[in-house]
Amino acid sequence: MAAAGQLSRAMPAAAAPARRVLGVAALAGLALCAWVIVSGAAYRPTPLVPGRQGGFPLWLRGPLGELGGYLPYHDFAVWMIVMLGAWLVALVTVPALGARWVVGAVVVLHLLFALGPPLISADVFGYVDWGRMGALHGLNPYATDSGTVVSDPAYPFVRWDHFSSPYGPLFTLLTYALAPLRVPGALWALKLLVLAASLSCCALIWASARRLGRDPRFALALYGLNPAVLVYAVGGVHNDVLAMALVMTGVWLVLRGREPAGAAAGVLAVAVKASAGLAVPFLVLAAHARRRALTAAAVAGGAVVAVALVAFGAHALDFVNVLRTQQGLDSGTSVIAQLGAVLGWHGNPLGARIVASVLFVAVLGVLLWRTWHERSAWLDAAGWATAALLACTSWLLAWYIVWLVPLAALARARALPAVAAGFSVFVVLTRVVPFL
Repeated sequence: MAAAGQLSRAMPAAAAPARRVLGVAALAGLALCAWVIVSGAAYRPTPLVPGRQGGFPLWLRGPLGELGGYLPYHDFAVWMIVMLGAWLVALVTVPALGARWVVGAVVVLHLLFALGPPLISADVFGYVDWGRMGALHGLNPYATDSGTVVSDPAYPFVRWDHFSSPYGPLFTLLTYALAPLRVPGALWALKLLVLAASLSCCALIWASARRLGRDPRFALALYGLNPAVLVYAVGGVHNDVLAMALVMTGVWLVLRGREPAGAAAGVLAVAVKASAGLAVPFLVLAAHARRRALTAAAVAGGAVVAVALVAFGAHALDFVNVLRTQQGLDSGTSVIAQLGAVLGWHGNPLGARIVASVLFVAVLGVLLWRTWHERSAWLDAAGWATAALLACTSWLLAWYIVWLVPLAALARARALPAVAAGFSVFVVLTRVVPFL
């Protein structure tokens, strides 16, 4: 028995160098995939950059355009799958890697995607357009569709022109402030803001994991090396990252015992994008003094509403109606739509959406009830509620994964990080497999 115990201890020790080598190879593979994707997208106009339809100037391409090669969508799909595989290997081997390796890889990958053109989505030009129509043309973004001002330099790059702004008032005011920078300057300012917000999420995940006694390397790798986060959220320059930076600030404040400030940070996240509102009740229920946290959230909400009414008048809260309209649409990549391919329906039929909505409300109710009675469950409950929302929505876009992964990275149980990793694989494969 003693010999067997010594052998079992020796085998992991002997395997550690091999795991370390495999982990370093996985990090190198992630960097290679990122380089090929970013430089290839910047090389010449392809569907990888929807904003290219307004032209493909240097300020859109970024500084890496002359360093890459032609990357058709089929090859992009292959590289994305390879990147997913490298990330999964990195997750398995990260306990054998030093913190500097993991942190360095996260920073390098973030910088690469920040230097490239806006990938897969042209939403960032909607941000720029709504900011310019309000600041320069006197139009209310909550009462005017994007792409309305055809004479504006942002107009040729806008691809989403059927809705008024679905974003929160604080984010909209931020885009107003960027209007004097013109379209190129506003784009790169937003790219820098999203980069800073995502790296802030990384820092908050690391600090929160250490405070909770989790392995910060694994928690950071789940988010910071995640191909879905990097390509679609950071590479796509989506304001979901800004909202989640505020949510994770709220999480960090709650963990530090500053619970009212944490609840208020969650409310500010809603003022960037309403989807962050799912985290707010859990931030409130996490507090030892729940009445104080609720009061702080209410005060922050009242301040946001007051600012919004002053800035945008009676249309200040119309973005909620736009979001409700979007949820009635079919993204084609939702869990419901993918189940239909197996169970025999097409898209997101009304019956399937109703069942999914009922399931989500039931799960959310159970999670809130559990958190009410067991305060320590709040962080896991917030993560599971977000996973339920992603599973039940009919409008699932790849960058929405950023709502889940930071929360899952801090979970007590292993199941939630595994679900977040599975969702990350799902949102990538549903988009790239049809092009293989």
